[in-house]
Amino acid sequence: MFQSRLADSRKLLDFGLNNFEVHVIAFPRQIMGEIAVKNGKQKLLPIAVLEQVSVVIPVGREDDLELVVVNTKIPTAPVIEGTPVAQLDVQLDWEIIASVELVAATDMKRANIFVRLFRGIGGFFTSLFSGKIF
Repeated sequence: MFQSRLADSRKLLDFGLNNFEVHVIAFPRQIMGEIAVKNGKQKLLPIAVLEQVSVVIPVGREDDLELVVVNTKIPTAPVIEGTPVAQLDVQLDWEIIASVELVAATDMKRANIFVRLFRGIGGFFTSLFSGKIF
């Protein structure tokens, strides 16, 4: 009976080790993209992961992984480095297999009043001519 359990355990471990692999998605502090920031000195804020992100996937499926940045609301400046601003979902076959918080990679100061004023005026005329106001 002991030999039978040992053989079954060995088969199970061999199956797992031969058919699955650990794939590193991102390393600590790796920039994963940019998101828009309201009233910031720059319009885009780089976002990063704090810790290494790894997933266990079937062998040869790393090209099928999809990284989706979920941003529920646009942050308003000032934004301090390390502030959670979005979420990264790792998907395989439309199923979320990992989810991790994305944080601001740098500080973002608030733009001065003149920059905000001209951006507002520019946004008004852009939306006026694109038909989004009326």
